[in-house]
Amino acid sequence: MTRKEMIAVLEGNCRELDEKKLQYKRMIHALRLEEAAAQAVSAGV
Repeated sequence: MTRKEMIAVLEGNCRELDEKKLQYKRMIHALRLEEAAAQAVSAGV
C-alpha cells in the first residue's frame, strides 16, 4: 500500500468516525430531551 493509499484510507476512516460521533451526539441530545420531559411530567409541570 502506498502512502497516498494509506492517507486516503485514513481520511475515509476519519470521515466515518466523524459521522459516528455526530450520531452519538444526536442520540445523547435526544435522550437528554426525553429525560428533561420525563422529569417535567413527574414534577407536575
